[in-house]
Amino acid sequence: MRIDDPVGEIILKKIDFEKKEGTLSIYLQNNSVNEKGIGTWAGRQIIHYAFNELNLETVYADIVKKNLRSQHALEKVRFLFLNENEKFQYFYIKKRK
Repeated sequence: MRIDDPVGEIILKKIDFEKKEGTLSIYLQNNSVNEKGIGTWAGRQIIHYAFNELNLETVYADIVKKNLRSQHALEKVRFLFLNENEKFQYFYIKKRK
């Protein structure tokens, strides 16, 4: 793997400017980058962008329930657990006032 190879994607989707909210999605496509803090770093960057550039107040995230790495990365960025169903867990973070 080269330094400039893509390692995954981060998306801020379902943006609703009236409600001032959006949903985060992070996907690391290459297992060689796991456990290196990339998902956490990317999450912090997109949250900063969402709150400070887009002026959102809440960002949600949904992850596949069995994806413990994503859950851990969200918790490190200070997302809080919201709820779950049989396939997914849902989290949120609010902008500090």
